Amino acid sequence: MQTSFANSMVGFCFPVKVSLNDVKNHLSAIMAPHDKVFLRESLNCIETSISERRVTLFRNWLKRKYRIVDEYSVYQGNKRVQTVKSHTISKDHCKLELTRKIKTNSNTTIVDARKNGRIARSERSADGERKSNLMLMSGRMGSIEIDQQEVSLTCHYRNANRYLLDINIRDFDASLMTTVEITSGQKVNIGEIVENINRKSRGINNKGIGFNTEKTKGRSTYTYFVTIK
Repeated sequence: MQTSFANSMVGFCFPVKVSLNDVKNHLSAIMAPHDKVFLRESLNCIETSISERRVTLFRNWLKRKYRIVDEYSVYQGNKRVQTVKSHTISKDHCKLELTRKIKTNSNTTIVDARKNGRIARSERSADGERKSNLMLMSGRMGSIEIDQQEVSLTCHYRNANRYLLDINIRDFDASLMTTVEITSGQKVNIGEIVENINRKSRGINNKGIGFNTEKTKGRSTYTYFVTIK
């Protein structure tokens, strides 16, 4: 009497940062001659054609190295019959708070253009803070604009408390790109951008006689912080 074991087609999906080729190489250590692995890149999943008794072995072997974000079963022929969400998922989104602090130091000189003489000089120092909130799906990029500064963020969920953030800040003629690892509730300094101030204006003086030229020089420093809520 000949006994045969029907194969099951089972799919395992992973975070977008995970290479499916690496997953396939990891599985090669336990694959039997009749096991097959297919890559479904559009979903970042692999589909395995294996006997039902080996499904648990494959699942546990994958979990030793990777986080499974979704698991589903299909008939051969790629007709899906059920989807089973992995219980290892605790978050599929990132709730971010972005804080921008600004510190400005400037010197202003007012010159009487008619007499070509300096009549006043002042120094100014100012601090400010602005907060913005952003909700992102894990692995999806989002952006927010603060005044004329655009901040783009991509959040990658890693485990129950840790995230990886890809950050790109564009501001005037400067830009800042960085990647940070962050835990829930942690406030991280993600960098700063310095804007040089060099302004010149001309107007009638307060006596209505002649013109004053006002020159302002200095710099503003924008420091960015991010927190995972």
